[in-house]
Amino acid sequence: MDQLKFDSVNKDRLFYDQYQFCMTVGLFEAGCLRQLSHEYIDHIVRIRKEYRKAGDTWYNMRGAISNEMIADLHKLCDVLTNTKHQFKLLTEYSGFRLYTNNKPLLKEVIDTNIRFGFTHFKQAVLDRPRNTVKLKNPKHLHRSYFNRAKLSGPEKTAIANFFNNNINTVRLSPCLQEWLVQPFKWTEPYYFVDHDDDAWMVMLSLIRPGLIKKTNTIVQG
Repeated sequence: MDQLKFDSVNKDRLFYDQYQFCMTVGLFEAGCLRQLSHEYIDHIVRIRKEYRKAGDTWYNMRGAISNEMIADLHKLCDVLTNTKHQFKLLTEYSGFRLYTNNKPLLKEVIDTNIRFGFTHFKQAVLDRPRNTVKLKNPKHLHRSYFNRAKLSGPEKTAIANFFNNNINTVRLSPCLQEWLVQPFKWTEPYYFVDHDDDAWMVMLSLIRPGLIKKTNTIVQG
């Protein structure tokens, strides 16, 4: 277990409010693991191979699916379906994240000798009360995060104008500042605003209701 090196992530709660450890992994065709069964893996592999034969550009860009890749998927499926440890698996096209409270499960995954593109381990460290953000030199009392949403052109313009006119009363995250001057219309959940009262959120809700996801209290630390 000692060879697994974890980066500490300071948080106000565990991952998904339940898990202490997170393993992020690169694995070809990991999306075939959305259901943990060997039948499902083989079914999705067949579909993806058919798309490649048909000349689908998006799939062909990712290359052929080798027997070794398929074997790796089945190995991981075996480990996760046979384990007695609780876990949460989130898959992407070429990778996955595995959440658990049990280091032995992560060690078991590594010991399969599956050809992972990369592995990264994180450990949640609870260093503050729930629903708080810790800053060394806070200038405001609260931090509000955005939902992910697509705005219309007029909505984006109105929001940019609103923040430009109130820039001295709030602090925008660097990514949010960049977004305001770029053509992209999607907001992201890591965009945030530091502020002292909720008056600006009332105005924002008139432009686009439901844009704010949550508000945390800022504490000094």
